[in-house]
Amino acid sequence: MFKLIDVGEKKLECLITGSGRKTVVIMPGMGGSIYHWLDIIEEISHHTKIIAIHRSGVGNSQIGDEGSSTLIASKDLYNLLLTLGIKEKVILVGHSYGGLCVQHFARLYPDYVESILLVESASMDRGNQYDELDTPISNDTTSDEVYIDLWGKYSKYTREQLLKEIKPELSSSQLSLPIEIQKELLEFYVRPEIYKAQLSEILDLKYNVANIKMAGAFPKCPLIVLVEDPEYSVSEMVAEGIPKVEAVKIEKLSQKLSHGLKELSDRCDFRIVKDSNHCINETRPDQVIKAIKELVYI
Repeated sequence: MFKLIDVGEKKLECLITGSGRKTVVIMPGMGGSIYHWLDIIEEISHHTKIIAIHRSGVGNSQIGDEGSSTLIASKDLYNLLLTLGIKEKVILVGHSYGGLCVQHFARLYPDYVESILLVESASMDRGNQYDELDTPISNDTTSDEVYIDLWGKYSKYTREQLLKEIKPELSSSQLSLPIEIQKELLEFYVRPEIYKAQLSEILDLKYNVANIKMAGAFPKCPLIVLVEDPEYSVSEMVAEGIPKVEAVKIEKLSQKLSHGLKELSDRCDFRIVKDSNHCINETRPDQVIKAIKELVYI
């Protein structure tokens, strides 16, 4: 059931479902949607309670003048758990930038953390390393600066302008979803707030996330890290028009940063997921489900 829940001066949209002794909290990636996790949530809800979150500005979640960041997301999650009366430790699941939010929360509120699953998580050591690669063709379309300019523009658009620019359509699989979810999916990327959120998050990713380390020590808890298949990812980039030499450079850096996540915990289980890209929750949801179940039944 989707709910809007007060977390101080704003409301966050959450999907709360399932039952059980433990609670799993799911934090999607930058601009990511709970709707991309529905199959995983449906399966896991038979085993445990689930709280999936749209961060500030995403979906129907409100956003303040401060925008969105890992620190804001961490404090919002803490207030959300307090509001819901959850006092026990939770299992944290974070994808991409959501993985950084989970890492920040874990350092700020270690007493709330039972275990963690990082799904293609961003790294605190990322900085400007991708923009510094010698990948001119890729940088023309996928560099941080390209997205900063695009999302800065979109954040000032009206809904009507975004509709004309983006022309949202549903995929064949999404057409089988309930009508109310189809409507939300069509509205998801024509709200200016999501671009305000993404703009502030990518700036946070470039300039601030190294400071997460100063929030406190990472808790000594079970940690599973799921990482994309490098061969699959390179092949996908090449198919999208990126020269193979550039795709290999990008993937080499991605793997280096992902392998660095092993240093977070001496109880880390590091897994490269075959036939997966950055969105492991979509390309290999079975492996995400498997990992969450393992943490639930530790």
